[in-house]
Amino acid sequence: MRNDYGTRPYIERYGSTAKKTSKKQSANSRLDESLGMRDGKESTKSQSYKSRRDELCNGLNRIGWDVQKPLATMFIWAKIPDKYLHLGSLEFSKLLIKHANVAVSPGAGFGINGDEYVRFSLIENEHRIRQAIRGIKNFFSMEIK
Repeated sequence: MRNDYGTRPYIERYGSTAKKTSKKQSANSRLDESLGMRDGKESTKSQSYKSRRDELCNGLNRIGWDVQKPLATMFIWAKIPDKYLHLGSLEFSKLLIKHANVAVSPGAGFGINGDEYVRFSLIENEHRIRQAIRGIKNFFSMEIK
């Protein structure tokens, strides 16, 4: 027997109760949960990451580092500014630690095509993110040789 989605229903067990659902319905539910949605509402964790993402991306853009906002991740991939691109991601990351007190992941660690990028993790709160933005802004104003 086929359901409205054209798939055969199957049984998912949750404890002692059984629920009849289609594979497509179940996949959509898991996708919503992975994006932080429960019953059509954004979860607190998802709201937290979104707030941090907005704080970091808006702050970096404000100081002249063009960064795009990702839709559903706890990471921000940022292309190294042209002024520092010749250094590669590892050396640029070292400079950020030394002069801005900001740790990022060098893109080279994720493959040869990543060397023009660094990855920020959205693990810090908004206050710490604003501190990082100030540190990066100060670093950008320095003459580094």
